[in-house]
Amino acid sequence: WGLKHKTDTGRIPIYEEKAKELVKNYSIAPLWQRHYKNHLSVIKYEKKLDVVDSFSRMIDAELVKPEFNQNPQIPDEDIVFRTMYNDRFNRKVLPSEYDRLGIKSNSADQPNLTSVLERIKSDQSVSAILEEQRDVFEEIERIFEISITDDMQGLRIFEDGPALEKKLIGILVDHVLSLSESNIAMKEELARLSAIVDKISKNSVY
Repeated sequence: WGLKHKTDTGRIPIYEEKAKELVKNYSIAPLWQRHYKNHLSVIKYEKKLDVVDSFSRMIDAELVKPEFNQNPQIPDEDIVFRTMYNDRFNRKVLPSEYDRLGIKSNSADQPNLTSVLERIKSDQSVSAILEEQRDVFEEIERIFEISITDDMQGLRIFEDGPALEKKLIGILVDHVLSLSESNIAMKEELARLSAIVDKISKNSVY
């Protein structure tokens, strides 16, 4: 979708538009089964399943597990801020750019919080979008005996507005305080460097 790692150019797409496009990817599974059924294994990776251990057993090789999750799920409020940042650019954006906050956009048409929330906070549940591809998922369940949609019924992308807005306000306060502390430290360092430059200037012989 490009909220954390923006892999497409242009603006961040509306949720319903992107979701309906992405969910069509599942239609390839039955096709693979028909053409490569002797070389295809399908596993439903639930939250409790260790992906590294599972893949290690599958390829019969020992893999070194990272100490920390390399791609952890991030909270809703962080996603909103990342979306606002990524939406400032017409290019692709790596997550590390937001982490550093070292790149600024020159665009005059800056996104605002209200417009971003309207575009990524869907009124349509995930199950309603999956329903449009019911035939594909029923075929997947019949062929592989795996129900992908069981855990998604009634699922929504973001929590309700008031709770999310409350978290956003809390994070904004933290950001403002952090920026204030950074500004104070920067001013102190500039003053220290300025004093050193003045001292060097006074002691210089021309």
